[in-house]
Amino acid sequence: MKNLLFFLIIAVVFSACTKDKIEALPPITQEGANTFGCVINGKIYLPKGFEQNKPNFQMIVDPTFNGNLNIRTFRKENGVTQSFGFTCYSVIGTGAFELPGDIYPLYAKDLNSNDCYFVTSNNNFRSGIVNISRYDLANGIISGTFEFKLYDDQISCDTIFITQGRFDKKL
Repeated sequence: MKNLLFFLIIAVVFSACTKDKIEALPPITQEGANTFGCVINGKIYLPKGFEQNKPNFQMIVDPTFNGNLNIRTFRKENGVTQSFGFTCYSVIGTGAFELPGDIYPLYAKDLNSNDCYFVTSNNNFRSGIVNISRYDLANGIISGTFEFKLYDDQISCDTIFITQGRFDKKL
């Protein structure tokens, strides 16, 4: 009986150690935590992987050029590079920015094959919102949440639902 209990304990310990890390969205913060995440068609999307010297989560802010806020991310895994980002114009403080209007999202299911490649010139973006909750250039912190619905009758790709989006970047 002692041997059976011993082997059972060992099996439980080893099985706990070998489980894969489950991905989870980062919390919604406003402290410059350098986090980004969303759910794309029911699956968690987090920036991941490396490509030359490019960061997998990048934000460019230019308040002097139409209030330009540009976010670009990629996820490189198992030879597939997925990309998502958006540009907002007229961002000079906190507030909500809606589609159609001053938001231009970009999504590619696989950059290597142009599979489900949505770009702003396709006029295929029909709804979305970006809420900027912290716009603090003095401390170099921009944070917010977002969601989009992307679709196009011209390409053979399912509608893309991007929900629970959040970002918190220290510039």
